[in-house]
Amino acid sequence: PYREARKMLNQALNLQQKQISDGDESQFTRYLLAAIYAIEGNKTEANAWLQKAIDTGWRDYYFSQRDPWLENLRNDEQYKLMMAQLKAKLDSMRKKVEEMDAKGK
Repeated sequence: PYREARKMLNQALNLQQKQISDGDESQFTRYLLAAIYAIEGNKTEANAWLQKAIDTGWRDYYFSQRDPWLENLRNDEQYKLMMAQLKAKLDSMRKKVEEMDAKGK
């Protein structure tokens, strides 16, 4: 089972990397790379790809808190910092929307 899982992770990794090299600018592709590296225990690469996902517009903070693929990152300080920054950004965006709604815009 381990070999099969490792093979599937490598295939997924190669597919996502090929999509990026082919010009894919999707935040989800970068999130998947972060998840694959997190599953493998490579926190440095996982955090780097997660930051790239955020930089390209990924904002699903609440999902990331429950996503089992990111379990290996939950105690990592860099991950915690990124998630705190993302949550603050989302809270700020939410506040602006609420203010606009209150003004009737």
